Amino acid sequence: MTGQTAGQNICAALRMRAYSCVAPDGRHGMRLSVIDTAGLYPNGLCAQWLGDEAAAFLEQHQAELVPGRCLDLEIYYVQAFNGELHARVRTCTLAVLPSSWLKHAENVRIEHAQPHQPTTEPA
Repeated sequence: MTGQTAGQNICAALRMRAYSCVAPDGRHGMRLSVIDTAGLYPNGLCAQWLGDEAAAFLEQHQAELVPGRCLDLEIYYVQAFNGELHARVRTCTLAVLPSSWLKHAENVRIEHAQPHQPTTEPA
């Protein structure tokens, strides 16, 4: 599929936080470093999503875009560049969270809701 403009749908986990970028033509968007969950790209890829929709998505979901978070992406124009695969993103949505993430989030919420009890060590 290298270099083609036809879209490919993948589910991919973030390897690092998503971050904002600006293209040479001034369009804002976000950059993603991901590894697809199906193993189509075993070394991962760097993807760029540009435009108002991308910038709004990043602003709205930035706190959730952490390493390990899965995204459903439609990518195109996959090309090798300086030893890495690069792609453009046509669409991006948050993937449904697995039950382990939901359980962890609930445990964290409960921990933060309880008052902190300082521990004292015997002398």
